[in-house]
Amino acid sequence: MAYKTVFKIAGLILASAWASTCVQGSISGGRQLEVLEIGFAAAPLAMAESITASSENPFAGIYNPAGVIGLKGTQLHSIHSHLSDGIEIFSLNMVRSIREDWVMGVTWTQFQTTGVPIVPIESATPTQDISPTSKAVYSSHALTAFTGIVPLPNLSVGLSVSGFLSRLSGESGGNGIGITVTPGMRYEVSPGWSLGAHIQNLFSSVSWESGEQETVGRFVHIGSDFSAFGAHLTTEYVFDPSRIGSGDFRAGVSVPFLNLLTLRAGMYPTHFTAGVGLDFKNVVMDYVFTGDSLSRLSDSSRFSLGVRF
Repeated sequence: MAYKTVFKIAGLILASAWASTCVQGSISGGRQLEVLEIGFAAAPLAMAESITASSENPFAGIYNPAGVIGLKGTQLHSIHSHLSDGIEIFSLNMVRSIREDWVMGVTWTQFQTTGVPIVPIESATPTQDISPTSKAVYSSHALTAFTGIVPLPNLSVGLSVSGFLSRLSGESGGNGIGITVTPGMRYEVSPGWSLGAHIQNLFSSVSWESGEQETVGRFVHIGSDFSAFGAHLTTEYVFDPSRIGSGDFRAGVSVPFLNLLTLRAGMYPTHFTAGVGLDFKNVVMDYVFTGDSLSRLSDSSRFSLGVRF
């Protein structure tokens, strides 16, 4: 019934008000906008974001867009995080299955900081501590459209395109507009084993009102997903093709119980993550605790809420 759908959407938006995160620390970034790449959905973070080879993933549009294949119906997810250092994130993600072999979706994200320490990403490595160089007010509105199709048996491919408007205060700040393009693929080698790869920001362009042109960091993700009895073991290697020896290894595991509860754990190069998911009558709730991540945010707890209809 139509009124049930309205109530579900209204309840999701209201419930997202309490889905908050409290963290302390600084963020890495700068003019290149890597500040956006801190991850925000609880379920992928709980598995250390090693989901490149996974399917039926409603958040695949911001990871490997080929991973949306296998989703049924329409799913709507909302995330609202107000971080103690003045970082606020609100995101709304919708995915719809057009056909069994074609899924589309869109994600809107608002990201804002107030007086948060900024460190230069170009001088940092994933495990390196960098002292903040300044404090700045940064805000960005990003809209990502993505799709996944099955052109051949056992093979799915996907593409995501993000457009964003950003503002950074300070002497080197200003208004910017940009676009990023991320292609991906996933191949089912055999039942229970799949391989995946995507090139994050294969193409990117950022134009600032000062006339300066920049690009967003490009990363290659290669992963695998082993599954049995509903449980998944995922592995992933991520590297910057422009930096030799810049890669890192990630791994994740998820174990379902009674089609109601899912326990998750993940491993980054520097720390572990753990989370739990609850799926009850088409309402999905996920929680994750994660330590200092690649974005150099300190320990945090995150919640994600979603509905299927």
